[in-house]
Amino acid sequence: NEDLSVDANYTHVENLLSIDSFINNLAFEIISEGDSYEIKYWRAKTKVNDGFGDAKWRVTTQDFESVMGSGYNWLEIATADSNVPTRDFLNNLLENETFKIKFINRIADLLNSAFIKERFDAVVNLTFDEIDPLLDEDKNRAPKDRFYGIGEKDRLLNWIKERPTLLRNQMNDLFNIDKTIDLDLNVSNHNAGYITVNTID
Repeated sequence: NEDLSVDANYTHVENLLSIDSFINNLAFEIISEGDSYEIKYWRAKTKVNDGFGDAKWRVTTQDFESVMGSGYNWLEIATADSNVPTRDFLNNLLENETFKIKFINRIADLLNSAFIKERFDAVVNLTFDEIDPLLDEDKNRAPKDRFYGIGEKDRLLNWIKERPTLLRNQMNDLFNIDKTIDLDLNVSNHNAGYITVNTID
């Protein structure tokens, strides 16, 4: 119940929790329209390095069998006043300007990288090309009501057409962002170096 708009209190949270892990999990849930209410944390018992063994709490990503197409505004749901501890914790963190900027930028970074339509389409097409020869065998071996087929593939390909723009508009509304900026970067020589923007190299 500490006021996390106070930097000293936020720093205390940073010392206990991997903020990047927490944001990545929420960002993926929000972008993918995941309706999982479960969240689990893990950590190394003692610090052994400055990476995953730093003894900070991290979030385990799970429960993504119901995603991409719910039609709800999951950004609004994730930040609504509620009795859900994770959501209340997120709202407290968003009172801190450093965290809020980091949260907004990470979602923007994912929309501008992992969830670019061309990349997403390529991943979906490759995945279905790989599993298609196995679907009949799977259906015979483990009968169930729903199977992945061409309908599921089309649903995913249609989902990505609208999702990035929809979520950007929701972000702008929630955080009172006046506009988004298209940024086109290049280097004169690809061997001379690289450009970093927020969390993307």
